[in-house]
This record gives sequence, structure tokens and C-alpha cells, in this order.
Amino acid sequence: MEPGVMLCYNEAVLLNEVKALGVLSKAAKVAKINAAHARELIREMNRTFSRPVVYFTGDASDSDMVMLSGFGEKIVNAYWLKFEPIWLDIIDERCRHIKT
Repeated sequence: MEPGVMLCYNEAVLLNEVKALGVLSKAAKVAKINAAHARELIREMNRTFSRPVVYFTGDASDSDMVMLSGFGEKIVNAYWLKFEPIWLDIIDERCRHIKT
């Protein structure tokens, strides 16, 4: 990841879905994020990081076709490498409380 810039969980999930689906509206739906908010998150990430995280096919204000950049893939992979064990522990702990 870049110094001073971090992804949040929702952004990382959204980027995974962008990579898998290539369609912003579908990625937002699977990530359980409003499509307009997902678009703004991506545009904000593209402004914040030194290189684009997601490429839009056509105009970024209305295009539904998206592609995770190589740089975007690198930062989302770094996020999951660092935080996935923590999220899995949280899920495991919540499941224990539900079972009892």
C-alpha cells in the first residue's frame, strides 16, 4: 500500500467485485453498496492514490463498465494479506456468540 493511504473494508470488497464482475452496478450490488456511492468511492480512490485503482470504460460519471488496474489489484491484495486474518477472527468470534 502507499504510505499514508489506506483502503477500508467496503472499498476492498468493492474492488474484489469489480475485478470479478467488471460491471460497477453488479459489483456494488454484490458488495451491498449503493451504486452511486460505489462510483463515488472509486472516483475518490482514483484521486487519492498516485495511480488509478479502477479504469472506467468511457465517462467515469456514467459508465457501468469498469476494470481493476494492475495497481488496484496490488493494493487490494495487500489489504487482504494484512487484514483478512483479523476479519476472519472477528467473524469466528461473532459465530461463537451466536451459537451460545
